[in-house]
Amino acid sequence: GLKDPKRPGGSFIFAGPSGVGKTWLSKTLAEFLFGDEDALIQLDMSEY
Repeated sequence: GLKDPKRPGGSFIFAGPSGVGKTWLSKTLAEFLFGDEDALIQLDMSEY
């Protein structure tokens, strides 16, 4: 099939200035798509 259980269910990149809703959007999508708003990996790219 097309869905390999060893691969991620989704991969998204949200870019933009702070305060525009990127974190809110990612948690909302995780809740909608995977049933849990913590079903995501968040990277703080301000460190790079």
